Amino acid sequence: LMQVHLEISRDKGEDNYLIYQDDPESTVIAVFDGLGGRSAGFDHQTGGQIASKLASTATKSILQDSRLPLTPSLSEQIQTRICQLLKKEADTKMFHSRLKGTLAGKRLCTTLALAAIPNILENNYTVQIAWIGDSRIYFLSPQKGLQQLSRDDLEVDKDALAMIREDPP
Repeated sequence: LMQVHLEISRDKGEDNYLIYQDDPESTVIAVFDGLGGRSAGFDHQTGGQIASKLASTATKSILQDSRLPLTPSLSEQIQTRICQLLKKEADTKMFHSRLKGTLAGKRLCTTLALAAIPNILENNYTVQIAWIGDSRIYFLSPQKGLQQLSRDDLEVDKDALAMIREDPP
């Protein structure tokens, strides 16, 4: 297992990562992309740093308490817990902005891309995935190259390459 984590400015990144290997059947790899521009944050951290870390911690806690495989029910539980936790933190530690707009009420924001990969890989296997937002899950195959496994969870329907250049709602 290899993890690459690059920051343009040291300790200023807003991503968080999770590798969970306590299950004998599979390993979970997840990335959380915090959106720092959406809120000022607190405790000398941006909103994106706070949101991605809280989401990673909540996901790990749920995985420790549950049994894989990653079912739709478990995915919903992860999403619900993350949303509850981020709302609670924002409500208790952040002020409400007087700014208007579609993102003004979004005080702690992050995306999630999660893959549960079988520990024993044979010719055929199933990778279970879950995602929120525009963090994508890809599979790199020697035969077929890079293949996108998830769709952006956005209000507009554009391909992933177009989403890199744009910042849609």
